[in-house]
Amino acid sequence: MSARRLRLALVTGDWTLDGPTGLGGGIETYVRVMARGMAAAGHDVHVIGRATGRSFRTSVDGATLHGVQVPETWTAADTDLGEARDALGFAWHAWRQICRLAATDGPFDVVEAPEYKAQGLYLARDPQLPTVVKCHAHLRLCLALNGVPLALDTALLASLEAEALMAARAVHANSRALAARCADDYGLDAARIALVPYGIDTGHFRPTGSDCRQQWRVADARVLLFVGRMEARKGIDTLVPAFAALAARRPDVVLVLAGPDTAGADGRSCLRQMIDAWTAAGVGADRYRVLGPVAHDALPAIYSAADVLVAPSPFEPFGLVYLEAMACGAVPIACAAGGAPEVVGDDAGVLVPPDDVAALEAAMARLLDDGPRRARLRAAGRARVEGAFSLEAVVARTERLYREVAA
Repeated sequence: MSARRLRLALVTGDWTLDGPTGLGGGIETYVRVMARGMAAAGHDVHVIGRATGRSFRTSVDGATLHGVQVPETWTAADTDLGEARDALGFAWHAWRQICRLAATDGPFDVVEAPEYKAQGLYLARDPQLPTVVKCHAHLRLCLALNGVPLALDTALLASLEAEALMAARAVHANSRALAARCADDYGLDAARIALVPYGIDTGHFRPTGSDCRQQWRVADARVLLFVGRMEARKGIDTLVPAFAALAARRPDVVLVLAGPDTAGADGRSCLRQMIDAWTAAGVGADRYRVLGPVAHDALPAIYSAADVLVAPSPFEPFGLVYLEAMACGAVPIACAAGGAPEVVGDDAGVLVPPDDVAALEAAMARLLDDGPRRARLRAAGRARVEGAFSLEAVVARTERLYREVAA
């Protein structure tokens, strides 16, 4: 007898379904890929996300998308709530939407929401809903890595993240490192947190022909690539001086930056601060390329055009960029901290100590100079992704967890 088809709801307030906002990232990508993978496995999949206009319902890649409009109903007295006001507004409307769907179309076997900004709070509080909370990178961790102290609104959200995690029927994290950090920060039993890594579509992310080098005018250069938000927790404070030192002695190296800008702890543009630091160090604008936010479908060509991905986050909870780069043939340099060692391993890339400028510069230089080593790492990286992190493998692991919850 074949296994029973599951009815699933995946919640993500970081994905505005009817238009790009730049708010998405690892959570958006995870939900997008997991929805497609679960639908391909035969399950009834519903994605609950934001709508900037009217609420709507549509179908994409076998999954049903529900864009939920969050009306602005707060008063002037609520302005100090800031981020909490917006996050909890979406969390409440997502819960109400799932309750409506369950009442009209049948109950869900599993409802999953991120821990980030307590998106699953009202779902986990509802005893009628089989809620699973997925640990991606909790707010307390993100703020700490960016050097931002908790404020009134973010402290409230952090406490509600903890409540949602404790009330959920099951919790799973994308890496052992994140599970341990989440347990420590929120007083959880680490043994209760299941491990289910991210996966990627290895048919989409693969080495591909690319004219990016021509577009970037770097046909003869060694290309370093950074993919991610321009913010402290992604390691830009280490990358900026390390690249400045490398560029001073290597005229053949160009750094390509792909990802959205953010505001630093002082409110200033992180990208502007990066460029100002390079200018002060004598690094001309011809030594780097700024692509800005990049569409998911454009990433394989960008990775394929690079020699090395450099993503020195001092604590990356998982690191989808490492998987994507390895699948496309760009060798990753990551930090030996957080979830990166679990993704990259000791044979598919290079690990350096976090916050170590000299070590990062040396690793970039050695890897760019050693073509045979890059070829070995490139082959090992693709094999590692196909063996442990393919969408099919991760869907199977996730499905096993869901069936335990639904039993």
